[in-house]
Order: sequence, then C-alpha cells, then structure tokens
Amino acid sequence: MLRLRTVLALALALLVLTATQAQAAIPVTKAQRQAVVFVTDLSQGSPAAQAFYDLVEFGAAGLTVPTLGPRYANVTIVQGAAATRTRLRTTLKAAASASGVKAVDLVFVTHGLSGNVVFSGSSTPVAMTAVRDDIQGALTAGERAKLRMVFSTACFGASHNARWLEAGFKVASGGKRIYADSATSYPAFLGTWALGATFGVAVAAANASDPLRLQDNAAKVLLRNEGFPNPDVDSTRVVSGASSLTIGTMP
Repeated sequence: MLRLRTVLALALALLVLTATQAQAAIPVTKAQRQAVVFVTDLSQGSPAAQAFYDLVEFGAAGLTVPTLGPRYANVTIVQGAAATRTRLRTTLKAAASASGVKAVDLVFVTHGLSGNVVFSGSSTPVAMTAVRDDIQGALTAGERAKLRMVFSTACFGASHNARWLEAGFKVASGGKRIYADSATSYPAFLGTWALGATFGVAVAAANASDPLRLQDNAAKVLLRNEGFPNPDVDSTRVVSGASSLTIGTMP
C-alpha cells in the first residue's frame, strides 16, 4: 500500500511539473524572433580538410533564408571572411538588443574539435570556454536571457553544448564526432523546426535523415584515402537543454 501511494505521489508530481512547464512557456511571435546564421570559411585548412569540406558542403545560407526567413522578423547571415570570433558576439548582441525581440536563435556552421571551434581569419582553435566568456562579456544579462537555441554543424559539437548553455542559450545540439551528413540533416532540421516541432523532434528528424549513414561512410572513405586510417566520423546529434521548446515558445 505504501509503495502504491509513493508511485501515485510521484505520478502526480510529474503531472504537476509538466503542467507547470507548459504554463511557463512564453509565446514568441514572428516579430519577436531573430535568427543568426554564422558560416565560417570552411575552405581553410590542409588539403585533406578542404577535400572533406568539399564533400560535405551544403550551402547553409542558401538553404536557411528561404526556410527560416518567413518565420523570423530577421535572419542575419554572417559568412566567409566576416565570420570572425569578434563578429559572433557583436552579431548576437545586435540581434538580442533589437527592439521587441524575445528570442535569438543561432545556426553555427564551422570547423570544430573537441572543446574547440575555428573562426575565419585564424586557423588557431578557440576554446569554447572563451566563446562562452565572449558572449557573457558582450551581452547584458537581459540580452543573454533572449538567447534561445543553437544548432551547430561543427565536428565534435556535442562537446560544445555545455558552453553554449552557460553562455545563455536554452538548448543546443551538436554532433558526437566528425560531422559529415549536413546535405540531408540540415534541411531536415530546418524544415521540421520551421513547421513548429519541438527542438528535440527537429534534431531527431536530422538524425533520421540518412538512416543508412551513407554520408558518414563516404566521409570515412575520403578521410582514409587522405591518410587517416581510423577516421572518427559520427554525425549523430546530441541535444542538451530545453528540448521541448519550439519556434513559437520561450521556456
């Protein structure tokens, strides 16, 4: 009898928590949403790196604007040589400080290593702790409160998730290892997110977009041919944070 009461009490607590979370979700209209698409110069690096990114190139900016443009007040594209470390924080600040904005989303397309990312203008990796500190230092507490989601295509992006959350974002997604399947996963995520699915469901759609892992396997072959005997390729995305938020809500 005591055990049954405990189970019922736990179930009731979970129902209350779910209801509270649903009530706490703040609606965010199109006019209150800003998106930043940050695409570094992926052609930089060694010949092997360039060959790899030629294989996985997917035209992030060209795909993003027609998909997200109708759902956001503004989509800011920063790409190529302009996608520097400084430009990331100044662009996020500009978006978060815009009048009437409640939510700022970031699509982050760059080279990545475990715990590090590479910006245009320098081949030296930058620790994600430094990126976090940049954002915390440039944005006010009120502006950081408007940071919402990060969808990253950086290699080893899952190792960056915690730092994005510490910077102020509510949810982040990143690949487990080397990220090679953007040709299918990127449009799958964008389309699902734009239609109003939760972030978790949109990332699940990205993970399911290439069930045979054809792109990951092609990347492994290319990297082996370039002299990497055991390429650590796994584009599977991991979500950290408030996976239940949608394009129309803020937790």
